[in-house]
Amino acid sequence: MLQRYWPWRQLRELGDTSVGYTFEEELARGPRFRHIGIQNNIQFDYISQQLRWVSELVNREESFRNHLRHLDRLVEDLNDINELLQSSLTCSICHLLYENPVLFWPCGHTFCQVCFDSLAIAPSLYRCPTCGSIGSEGFVHNLLVGDTVSKWMFKDAGYGDLQEPLNKIRLHLSRFRKQRMESKIAELKQLIQEQKQLHGEQNVIDNRSIDITYRAF
Repeated sequence: MLQRYWPWRQLRELGDTSVGYTFEEELARGPRFRHIGIQNNIQFDYISQQLRWVSELVNREESFRNHLRHLDRLVEDLNDINELLQSSLTCSICHLLYENPVLFWPCGHTFCQVCFDSLAIAPSLYRCPTCGSIGSEGFVHNLLVGDTVSKWMFKDAGYGDLQEPLNKIRLHLSRFRKQRMESKIAELKQLIQEQKQLHGEQNVIDNRSIDITYRAF
């Protein structure tokens, strides 16, 4: 009752003639309703912008695949270099990375110090398994190779870490279907065009209003 009384009183004080002269007359009229118009704005400009973005993505997809293939070839080349370097730092006798590498004199081939002892064919006489040279001078420590092996053992994985993200990119690209995307884009464009024609061949759909009835008081 009070919810209707105070609005009625305020409207009477403002001189509104649409309300009852007395509160009893207002009650006799029953509940009051009003109609309002609410604009139903459909943002076709936004949809068109998104369609342009998706279309550009589809157009760039092939270029992206080309870059990915180029990166794949680069990683393969780096892997080849990695294998080549590792083979150069591997002892031909134990087939492991050099440990305390020594240089056989006079041929200059490098072996692990422990492996070098197995080259003895007589007291103080050694035969090189690589070139067959025989020498009695023994060996000298190969400091350069030793330093290189130490850095190699503690090197960061570096480009090797590219394999995992590359595999993830390949997975996402395998799910990306260019023809399917283009089909969906064409569908949406056709839908927008039909809506434009339906509403007067305008660039955007006219704002339409719908009536909503609500209880004022």
